[in-house]
Amino acid sequence: MKHTRPDGFYGSMLAAESILDGTTILHGPGGCRGFASSLSSRYVPREFTSVEGEFFFHRSRIPCTYVDPDDYIYGASGKVGMILDLLKDKDTRFAVVLESPGASLIGDKLQDEIISSGMSEKTVLLGKCLMSESYGKGYDHTLCAIARKLAVKQEKYKGKVNLVGLPFTAKGCFPLVRELHRLLSMMGLEVIADIGMACTIDQMRESSSACANVCICPEYFAETGEYYESIGVPLVRGPLGAPLGYEAMAAWVKAIAEATGADPAPVLRFLEEEEHDVFRTVQGSLQAGEIAYFRSFSVLAEPSIVLPLLLYMVRKIRMVPDCIELTEKDGIYESQIREILQRMGVPEVLGKEFGTEFADVAFGPGGMVECLQQKGMCSTAVDIAIPSRAYFDIAPKSILGPDGCRRITEYVLNTR
Repeated sequence: MKHTRPDGFYGSMLAAESILDGTTILHGPGGCRGFASSLSSRYVPREFTSVEGEFFFHRSRIPCTYVDPDDYIYGASGKVGMILDLLKDKDTRFAVVLESPGASLIGDKLQDEIISSGMSEKTVLLGKCLMSESYGKGYDHTLCAIARKLAVKQEKYKGKVNLVGLPFTAKGCFPLVRELHRLLSMMGLEVIADIGMACTIDQMRESSSACANVCICPEYFAETGEYYESIGVPLVRGPLGAPLGYEAMAAWVKAIAEATGADPAPVLRFLEEEEHDVFRTVQGSLQAGEIAYFRSFSVLAEPSIVLPLLLYMVRKIRMVPDCIELTEKDGIYESQIREILQRMGVPEVLGKEFGTEFADVAFGPGGMVECLQQKGMCSTAVDIAIPSRAYFDIAPKSILGPDGCRRITEYVLNTR
């Protein structure tokens, strides 16, 4: 079953939209902005305001040049200039200009428009359309371009970090961010900026004073992380991937403590208590917990999510993987996944097409796993990524963090 994950072009637009007080300008047809504009309005924690006018047409985000057939013949760079002039009159502090796949073929000299508008110092122009790249690659590349404009080398402050490596479109992003902030504060660490999730221009500028970038999923922060390391901010990766499952969370916390000099003991005690509480419930469920043993699961996700999920489901829940398909690339985590599957005697699990065989529990994009459930290809569908069904998430939904462990275990125990 072929998945329809957004590509690098949408990753670019949505990464630009993670700057709370910035503006994303799309040079292209109006249809190219609809999905990204809707996601930004729905997920990013900013006030919603309906905007009328030639370039907005009632949507609150992503003014668009609405390229038409004549523009492909005569050019349309002047439309970008008109938007920039409009934004300048509104005292816009920062803007990212990007082109749709089709508009990028016109060859408009957009940099000239940016210069003539007088907004060169607060505008980033992406030099290429990233449609052929993965969603994470587009997200990362755009964050790097923004960071190069806003984050310059400066004095570092011990005890201050950035939380990085998660798109705001990740399921349950902001409740998870609050939960991770709480864990970091228990270690005596203060978060300057949630880069890629939702941060202001000022927070982005201050982010270069952090003593470390605490990374959740490196697939969304590889190129950007290299830039920050060049200005003295090291990247801290979880040895076992994202903070998913108690083993991976503990490893993540210890890596942060080693890089920052913080004390991990309070968080490790908390995680130990959480794990004991959860598995006391599992043991108390008697046959319900035992029925889950040796059932199957499949997953379509990033390597940094797959690795800790695999460890948690196999070691703690005692389920077996049926299919693992990766949406992004990370050589370190991929090699660990292969090694685990090799030791289990099921190396063929990695690379199987997601959704082609029945699995008791399926982790993947919401719309896709719900379809599998309706077709009888899984008993329990766990929505972990977009595109999701038309459901407005108010309660926490992430499978990461301490609450995520409870959520995964609950799904498994209630699988029939």
